[in-house]
Amino acid sequence: VGVHSTAEGSAFVELGGGNNGKSRKTKVMAAAFGPREADKSSLLSSSSSSSSFSPSEGRVAVDLRSAPFSGGSANLNLGRSRPAQTVAERASASALAAALGPLVLSSLFPKLVVDLCVVVLEDGGSALAAAALAAGAALADAGVPMSGVLGAASVVRAEGGRLLLDPSAEEEAAAEARCDLLAVSISNSSGSSNSNSTITQVCLGGGGAGGWTADGVEAAVASGSAAAGVASGAVRAALLRRAME
Repeated sequence: VGVHSTAEGSAFVELGGGNNGKSRKTKVMAAAFGPREADKSSLLSSSSSSSSFSPSEGRVAVDLRSAPFSGGSANLNLGRSRPAQTVAERASASALAAALGPLVLSSLFPKLVVDLCVVVLEDGGSALAAAALAAGAALADAGVPMSGVLGAASVVRAEGGRLLLDPSAEEEAAAEARCDLLAVSISNSSGSSNSNSTITQVCLGGGGAGGWTADGVEAAVASGSAAAGVASGAVRAALLRRAME
């Protein structure tokens, strides 16, 4: 956390190894800029996704790209002037914005915009989960009011029906179906170390009807939500260390 010198808040997340421990890692950088006053062009912009569209409230404009050397086509630039997104990048940005919507307390910064720039530096698998963790941490580092910490996990169904958490790119490619789960972990007001998790976004992928049965989705969500809770705990710890510096 706090790795980008010119941003109000930033975070770097590294996931790696896959389930065999030998695959290349996924590395994501996120940076939050602002808030700035919302203008007409920002409200009508289609280059980024937003967690809120109400003009009377604030919003987080999410821009997610892949760096050229990660296999994508984006320019590695965490500023506001960036080339057009690919279809896949827009879809990931929209999923991330939807997950952040219930988390960000946008009524507390009315008519202001926070620009959230996320760059996938290296995609070794589970890139959306890594991007979500980095994004949530960057917003918290920037002091954006939120109700909790965003956790995330990716789950795939491998051959034979086995569920794999946070798969590598190779495991994703070989999988029969995929589930990206983003969840908000909300602190327990009693001061207990336990927290309550609310699932804010589930993205399913794979062959035919998403490649999942109802029972399969239930198992994947149960497995993924537990992992997302662990991940949100790691983000909380990083933010606490940052606050104590």
